[in-house]
Amino acid sequence: MALPFAEIHFALPLSRGYTYRVPESLDELAQAGCRVLVPLGKRVATGFVVRRTDKIDFSPEKLRDILDVLDETPLFDASRLELAQWIADYYLCGLGEVLRTMLPPGLEKESHQYVRLTHEPTAEELTRLENRAPRQAEVVRALIGKEGYKVRFLAKHLRYDSVRSSLRQLMTAGLVEVSQQMQEGGTRIQRRTFVQLAAAGKELLAEGEKLNEKNEIRKLTTKQYEGLQLLAKRGEMPRALFLKRSGLGGPSLQSLVKKELVQLIEREIERNPYLNFSNNHPEAPTKSEMATIILNAEQASAVQCVTEAMAQKRFEVFLLHGITGSGKTQVYIDAIRATLAQGKEAMMLVPEIALTPQAVARFQANFGNLIAVLHSHMSAGERYDAWRRVHRGEARVVVGARSAVFAPVKNLGLIVVDEEHEGSYKQADPAPRYHARDVAIVRAKKSNAVVLLGSATPSIESYHNAQRGKYTLLELPNRIDNVPLPSVRLLDMMTWRNSAPDREGIFSRVLYEKIGEKLAKQEQIILLQNRRGFAPLIRCVNCGFVRFCDACNIPMTYHKRGNVLRCHYCNAYERAPDICPQCKGLDIIFKGIGTQKVEQALQELFPAARVVRMDLDTTRGKLAHDRILREFGEHRYDILLGTQMIAKGLDFHKVTLVGVVSADMGLLRPDFRAGERTFQLLTQVAGRAGRRNLPGEVIVQTYSPDDVCMICARAHDFKKFYEQEIGEREALRFPPFARLALVLFRHRDNERIRGIAQDFTALLKKVGGPFRVFGPSPSPLERIQNEFRWQVLVKSDVEKDPSAHQMRATLDRVAKFFHKANRNARVRMIVDVDPISML
Repeated sequence: MALPFAEIHFALPLSRGYTYRVPESLDELAQAGCRVLVPLGKRVATGFVVRRTDKIDFSPEKLRDILDVLDETPLFDASRLELAQWIADYYLCGLGEVLRTMLPPGLEKESHQYVRLTHEPTAEELTRLENRAPRQAEVVRALIGKEGYKVRFLAKHLRYDSVRSSLRQLMTAGLVEVSQQMQEGGTRIQRRTFVQLAAAGKELLAEGEKLNEKNEIRKLTTKQYEGLQLLAKRGEMPRALFLKRSGLGGPSLQSLVKKELVQLIEREIERNPYLNFSNNHPEAPTKSEMATIILNAEQASAVQCVTEAMAQKRFEVFLLHGITGSGKTQVYIDAIRATLAQGKEAMMLVPEIALTPQAVARFQANFGNLIAVLHSHMSAGERYDAWRRVHRGEARVVVGARSAVFAPVKNLGLIVVDEEHEGSYKQADPAPRYHARDVAIVRAKKSNAVVLLGSATPSIESYHNAQRGKYTLLELPNRIDNVPLPSVRLLDMMTWRNSAPDREGIFSRVLYEKIGEKLAKQEQIILLQNRRGFAPLIRCVNCGFVRFCDACNIPMTYHKRGNVLRCHYCNAYERAPDICPQCKGLDIIFKGIGTQKVEQALQELFPAARVVRMDLDTTRGKLAHDRILREFGEHRYDILLGTQMIAKGLDFHKVTLVGVVSADMGLLRPDFRAGERTFQLLTQVAGRAGRRNLPGEVIVQTYSPDDVCMICARAHDFKKFYEQEIGEREALRFPPFARLALVLFRHRDNERIRGIAQDFTALLKKVGGPFRVFGPSPSPLERIQNEFRWQVLVKSDVEKDPSAHQMRATLDRVAKFFHKANRNARVRMIVDVDPISML
């Protein structure tokens, strides 16, 4: 055995690789990229083989053996292993964490410690134990009546750290036993049994009448004979369906199998909610419509540039800056068609799951079942089946959200990142905290592929890269068929609030009248309110009481459905009070505006209007996004009301009015990107209006009409906004003129975590480097889920450290030291490289 050892990584924070011995029986199977079962401490865990080696710097006798190999062929090729290593190094996380993220969920296989009582104690035994050791008695009480309990769940249930100490003493006393049990991964291949007519059955039916006269039909019952006729008529059938339609029972079917008249065949079933999805989807173009599509000069030029780069196998990043409605999606489709024609494969990333159904409908209409869809709202089994189709090479176009960038595409030619500016491409929690756009660029570079970034409002960093020549800029300055952009009107609510037709002052008189006008014309309306719930807080008029979340110290949001207060950070909820808990007053008011309150106002002002709300509360169900958008596209609703998920990528030709109820909410966030995000959101939602023959109008209600992002959004002027924003970024040394890293500390003890954050900052400053350290300071969200939060901001100098390599190396070294020093202190430290949110 040339390489007798294997370096194995586990999905653990800041975990290094561990070396194991490869038994001769597993030598050929334990290849790099495979999953293996290995002993880890006292348990058995799933690890990833990253490389085989014959060199170790310690005695081989100290090594433990690999127990089993879980994969017949590697799940990762050399290119994807290299990509995983880059992600781990850049985003400062464990390689095993990255490899786990790159696979569909539910494949983990590991052992857990289970505890159970050896016998149920008598009342006297329990009393004696309670007097002698109350904590041990509490453990025993929790186990009474249970066959087995995971030790870690028991510790969580009892809420103290000394459970294992109590278990050891109970084991010594012979009251409990602890064992290791393997737990299978939750995702498996789904198989179904089909019933098929055998050759003997066909012969029997062919001579049925003659045999029937002689009464020699192998002693079949009437129902069995009719079952054979059903199979002859319908062909093979799923076993359950056959039994239901034929009226046969299981023993009767087994009798037919023994007589070799039918046979049972087990087949793998693909779980695909998008199979033939485009057939009945209103957004999918028909074959005649696709045949009539002719690219305009700008679109054709963009496709040609991308195609030429692919043909030359030249890595290149293109930034497609096209105004809303300029036909960017058709450029993506033609570029992917060219990719397939060259024998390569493509990936299409979208930022919101809400956009996936429309994208799937259009791409499936063009590429049929060559596409595979991957996103987190699919079940684990559906994602696993789609992943396997890509891995086998059956699907050559991957469409999905952020995690689809890890799809096992082998011959990559093109990655499209639609709405590349979107913050949802950044993974927040858990690690790895990667940015899918940046990962796509690195992956394409390693594969000599092309990246096409598309947006009507590119991120400041991407557009800066295009201006410097790092990316190639492609522009679509006109809408398809030269349809004009909608007119945008800013309404200063300081002036218009008093004339509001509703009690809460949600709608200005102008927006109210425009909604009525569009409804009278049977046109459609989109209303944006980027806050869910009914009201962000409730307040007592008499004493000023506001109900804050006990765990997060943040006002709880009132939800009208169920009459509950809910925390949007820890999901705690309680019944809304009828009287003030503090002064017992009856005058409780609902402050602020959420989508539910807007919906109620619409129902009161326009009782005949058909309103549908689209936010996190109404889209929890499977394919709920698609159902709402499909029904709105079929004009079953007049008004689509929602949060930012309705602002991007949607194309409804009857929408002639877009209203923004509260445009200032994003501007109030303590974040240097607040203005950029507000401009992007307003421009994107404005682009939903007037996309076909009907002219569009946009009304933006704001208390900041003089802010530059409002003025530029009104004029659809991205370049003016970019010039203003890039000047401020340069003066303040924010990205793209610096690289950032945010280090977040979390602990239940505020003083303790503050001290740890101060020690970390002092050590970071002492080590030093081409970066500046700011903090520590309390996070804007100071406490979440009963944990206090302190943060440190590290800002690199791009002139001295262009790729922030020294900053990341120093952070990695200091973070590992602190992680080791505070391993038992229950302190959570998160390092977020290139953070999108500063909260």
